[in-house]
Amino acid sequence: MRKAGLLLDKRQGQWVFYRVNPELPDWINKTLTELSENNKSLISSNITRLHKMGERPERVRACCN
Repeated sequence: MRKAGLLLDKRQGQWVFYRVNPELPDWINKTLTELSENNKSLISSNITRLHKMGERPERVRACCN
């Protein structure tokens, strides 16, 4: 997905942080939103795991300013 331009990455040491490319056309953002809203059963376990990780201020400071 990174090579296709859908995701951007930022490397910090051993970590790679990914985010959706903010320059994608609106139709792609709408499609991604619709896919995630209509496939909650496929992603719910991953979302739960993410929430269990809790707040990680060092990660946020490093990648998400």
